[in-house]
Amino acid sequence: MTARGAVLVFAAAVALAPTPAGAQSIGVRGYVSFGITQLAANETFEAVAGTSQRPIFGGGVQVTNIWKGIFADVGAFAMNVDGERVFVDNGEVFRLGIPLEVQMRPLDVAGGWRLEYGRLSPYVGAGVTYFSYEESSDDDLPGEGVSERKAGALVLVGVDVRLFSFVHAGGELRYRRVTGILGEAGASAEFNEANAGGLSIAARVSIGR
Repeated sequence: MTARGAVLVFAAAVALAPTPAGAQSIGVRGYVSFGITQLAANETFEAVAGTSQRPIFGGGVQVTNIWKGIFADVGAFAMNVDGERVFVDNGEVFRLGIPLEVQMRPLDVAGGWRLEYGRLSPYVGAGVTYFSYEESSDDDLPGEGVSERKAGALVLVGVDVRLFSFVHAGGELRYRRVTGILGEAGASAEFNEANAGGLSIAARVSIGR
C-alpha cells in the first residue's frame, strides 16, 4: 500500500468512527415513552389476571454529554394490573371472584454512556429503581391490602434517532429486579416468584439536545 493509500484508509476510518456524545456541550432532554412489560412473576400474574404482560407508560428527563458521552436519567413510570384474588394449592389455582387491582410505579435513576453515529445515538446504562407496589380490593379488611416500596437494580439499553434538531425518536429496553415485595405469601409464594419487576420494551420521543 502506498503512503497516499494509507492516508486515505486512515481518514476513512476516522470518518466512520463513532463520536462520543461528550464532544458536544451538555444538553437536557425531556421524554415520554409507552410500551409493554413482561412481568418476571409471570405465573403469579397469569393466575391473578390471565396475563403477565402489561402496558407501561411514563416520562422523564435525561442530562446528556456530561463528560465523554456520560448521561444521567430520571424517569417515572406506571403499570396497572386488574384481576381477582386467587388461592393456590399444589400449583392448582382457585379463583375467589374478588376483584383485585395492582398498581406499580417505578421511579428510575440511572447513568450511562452514549455514542453518536450520525443521526443514530445508541446508549447503555444502569442504576436503581424505586418501586412502589399497591395491591387492593374493594372487599379488603384492614391489613389485607399490600403497600410496599422497595429499591432494586435497573439496566437499560436503547437507541435514539434524530428526526429534527431537537426532536428524537427511538426504542428502549429496561430490566428491573425488585425483591422483598412478592414471594412472601399468597400466589407468589406458592409459585416461588420473588421479583416484582420485569423486562420492558418501549418506544419513546424526546425533545432537547
